[in-house]
Amino acid sequence: MVNFIYGVNYVVAKGLMPAVIGPSGFILLRVLGAGALFWLLRACRPEPVAPSDMGRLLLCALTGVALNQLMFFHGLMRTSPLNASIIMVATPILVLVLAGVLLKERITWTKMIGVLLGAAGALVLVLAKPAGAGTGATAFGDLFILVNASSYGLFLVLVKPLMRKYRAVTIMAWCFLFGLLMVLPFGWQEFGAVRWAALTPVHLWALGFVVVMVTFVSYLMNT
Repeated sequence: MVNFIYGVNYVVAKGLMPAVIGPSGFILLRVLGAGALFWLLRACRPEPVAPSDMGRLLLCALTGVALNQLMFFHGLMRTSPLNASIIMVATPILVLVLAGVLLKERITWTKMIGVLLGAAGALVLVLAKPAGAGTGATAFGDLFILVNASSYGLFLVLVKPLMRKYRAVTIMAWCFLFGLLMVLPFGWQEFGAVRWAALTPVHLWALGFVVVMVTFVSYLMNT
């Protein structure tokens, strides 16, 4: 379900930037909206967090919310949806390596074969894509998506130990609160420049989909 939602997001978000909203302003909207939903959900079942875990939560906010989202939307604006989706195949490869190094998880043959199959599928897409499928793609945009994939892979490994101690809603609420403070300096000008009164119902539905489904629901399900 998460990957299905992300797949739709490549096209929806691409269609909104930069004409409707700039990438940094879009991230601020995502983090602000989803963060409010996480804190409302957390209020139903409050859970305290140990001060010793705040440092890891800050790192999770940096890698999983701020850097991840800023790089993705800035990259998506500068590359094609197909290129972006192919590069994101790097995430499970990075997760496999980082989990082995940082969490000491065993890298089994089954895991390696699974990741290699995914990489092979991405390679087939690269070689077989029709002419013009990557129109609008730039090396700079592709690099942003690669940084996004690396950052998100690190987030998935960093957040795993917290999952043994706290509920997903608690973790996401704190990550998005810290993440909001990180993205605010980058996005407040673009956010303020949006002509909200001129937006059509289609634009509003698309923005709502990205905030609620792509951010709130997918982060909660993934975590």
